[in-house]
Amino acid sequence: MTAEDLERRSSVACPTIIDLRGEPMNAKLKICTVIFIAAILAMAGSPVLADDYPSKGVNYVIPFGPGGESDITARHQQPFFKKLFGQDMIISYKPGGGGAVG
Repeated sequence: MTAEDLERRSSVACPTIIDLRGEPMNAKLKICTVIFIAAILAMAGSPVLADDYPSKGVNYVIPFGPGGESDITARHQQPFFKKLFGQDMIISYKPGGGGAVG
């Protein structure tokens, strides 16, 4: 590709982007690159806008009845959750459906 070809191509609406091999990028790759850079920039600002989680109590759904191993484990987790996040962990039991309900 000569300098004149690059000059002619650069007169289009968007400037010519040169890849690592020194050749102009094709249109699809150029669009993907722009979208990728826009996504990275959008994610860079998102932690600033994020709220503290959790801001209220968390519902812990157990798909079995009370008294089983799931219940005992959830009850042991409650004080640690309260200590770490400062919010209550509310345990709800939804037995039935072979455990698929919760």
